[in-house]
Amino acid sequence: MDLTMEFPQNETREAIQNATVAAFGLTFQGASHKRSTPPSPCQDYHALRWMEKEGIFLAAIADGVGSCRLSHWGAFTAVNAALDSVEKEITTLAEGSRLQLDAGSGTFRKQMKEIMLNAFRTAQDAVEQLADAAQPPQPVFSFQSTLTLAIYDGKCLYHGHAGDDGIVAQLPDGTVEMATRRMKGEEASSVYPLQSGENAWSFGLVPEVAGFVMATDGVLDAFVQSHSDYYGINYCNGICYAFMEDAMKQLAWESSNAAEAAMEQYHSFMQSEEYTQRITDDLTLVAVVSPRLMAKAKQPDFSLEIWNTIAQESLNAKRRALNHRAAQEANRSAHAPVLPEDPELTLPQEEPAAPFFPQSPDEKEPARHVAPMNLILMVLALVAALLLGLMLGKLISSHRHEKEYETLYRQYCALSQDYDALTINCTALEQAAQEAQSRAEDAERELESQKQLLESRQQELESRQQELEVLRQRISILEATPETEPTE
Repeated sequence: MDLTMEFPQNETREAIQNATVAAFGLTFQGASHKRSTPPSPCQDYHALRWMEKEGIFLAAIADGVGSCRLSHWGAFTAVNAALDSVEKEITTLAEGSRLQLDAGSGTFRKQMKEIMLNAFRTAQDAVEQLADAAQPPQPVFSFQSTLTLAIYDGKCLYHGHAGDDGIVAQLPDGTVEMATRRMKGEEASSVYPLQSGENAWSFGLVPEVAGFVMATDGVLDAFVQSHSDYYGINYCNGICYAFMEDAMKQLAWESSNAAEAAMEQYHSFMQSEEYTQRITDDLTLVAVVSPRLMAKAKQPDFSLEIWNTIAQESLNAKRRALNHRAAQEANRSAHAPVLPEDPELTLPQEEPAAPFFPQSPDEKEPARHVAPMNLILMVLALVAALLLGLMLGKLISSHRHEKEYETLYRQYCALSQDYDALTINCTALEQAAQEAQSRAEDAERELESQKQLLESRQQELESRQQELEVLRQRISILEATPETEPTE
């Protein structure tokens, strides 16, 4: 199969609803990929599975690395391979009965971690096999993607993670927090994908979860801050709960079509012109709720008004810091630009995250302040110049980076083979050393026995020498005594 000419589907929608979980998943092509010439395939992928006998819900999401031209196949393959692996091992572990993820001991948790670790290994191997089997064969570098995995029994959540996607969990006490840690490199656009290896994978457990969402970075960046507020405050753990609130509430409804209804609402919202103009990346969102726990859960203490206020204050604090830095530069250069300090001014690319959640038709959109035209034009010109520079840089360096990666990967494979050979040799040497040490210990015991025998023989010899010496003395005495003739 020529993978360069065929693509996985650009949109995936599915919903699952039963007494244990209600869930939906959405993946569709981003606006930037639709506008490219020719259109780029959707590099995101997700899949949901329900294991009826075991009572276990499985979900996985992946986001192909943008600079890798076949990463959409990498994401598709990683998700399906990981879920196949988990489903097979969970079936074996449960032995045909319902499995309670929170009822296990430390040994059970080690088993679950091993199941997730095997899933990630299987996913990585499947992608490498796909690269080798492609016609023509393709470098593994071209298939890199992230991978996030969830295993949920309606209460306990096990998760595995590689990359900058993530899981946001709502706990029964009303806390909303990131269950996973985002893995990015030093540059904002860099990421540690699945192919970074086991040292870059993380696995965890949240003992009690009422509901959670999984999202690739395009969606996640829109409602979760990747860093603290500029002046050091993270309201609601940096999560704009307004985005996921409707999903958590609607999935908990006692209705046979709750999951379908929630999916349709979010599909319409995330396909809207307002959202796709702001979020141009590929979009993946998975929302999962335990209706039983969510019905009793405390509502998170979140105010959109407070969120917007903090976001604006954070922006103003950043602007003041930049102005201070510009003023220092002005002492050395008369041409240093200074940003306006109007507290009411909001730069177009740094608006608060308020619009990134579904709004009911009755809600009115808050008024927005319009920046002066000259400032808007200046900002747009700077952004256009930056994007042009980045595009040219990628065109020039992407081929070189791919060649460098292939060379390094071949060197890595050769070193891995050498390492395996040395490991085998070391193992053989260790076994030989253990055998030699065993023989030496046996010889040492034999030597000790011989020493004891020698000491016994030496003592016996000394005793015989003493007896011999006495006999010699007696013989000497007899020889020195003259013989006497017998008397008549």
